[in-house]
Amino acid sequence: MRHRLRAIAALLATALIAAAGPGTPAPDPAPAGGREIAAPPAVLPPRARVEPTNRILRERLETLLPGLMREAGLDCWLVISREYVEDPVYFTLVPGPAFAARRTTILAFFDRGPGLGVERVTISRYPLGELYSSAWDGG
Repeated sequence: MRHRLRAIAALLATALIAAAGPGTPAPDPAPAGGREIAAPPAVLPPRARVEPTNRILRERLETLLPGLMREAGLDCWLVISREYVEDPVYFTLVPGPAFAARRTTILAFFDRGPGLGVERVTISRYPLGELYSSAWDGG
């Protein structure tokens, strides 16, 4: 039974690595200590993760967020964060690289209605890139 489970696990690991696409190293066929060890899937270095992560964030904010807000019956959603005491969802909503909220940072989401999407605004002294327009007009 144990041998079957190992064979199935090795087969699944090989299938996952093959599904990862070209450029992913193939598993090492040589057994080590009686077990077959598959090479881990390729992972982007931290600096190379910024662009794909921000692209996914933009897509989620434009397509997923409006439907979720309507499903929950929300016209407005505020995420208020203090520096180093961020709201738990803050880092999932801001583009990278982001290390902390600056002073008090407010993310405001307003549902403009079906077909119009959600307006995204940051209310803080510091801009958050192109995903949010700034509503700060203070000194």
